[in-house]
Amino acid sequence: MKKRGKKYKARRDWRRYNEKLVKRGEYYVNPRFLDTWLDEIKKMNHRKVGQPFLYPTSMIEFLAFFKSKGF
Repeated sequence: MKKRGKKYKARRDWRRYNEKLVKRGEYYVNPRFLDTWLDEIKKMNHRKVGQPFLYPTSMIEFLAFFKSKGF
């Protein structure tokens, strides 16, 4: 492959470039809502009339994050 009359030499380190692409797709997620699930449900259902909540708000937000990223 020639570029402006000179022979083209690829200088990209494909191994490092691939690692950067993989790292760019990583998300660090802290599922701490699993530890506080029952406490949060108890707080949400305190003095509630009607059917009790089954899932805490923090779990809904956690799942919304994945939905927004297309998972």
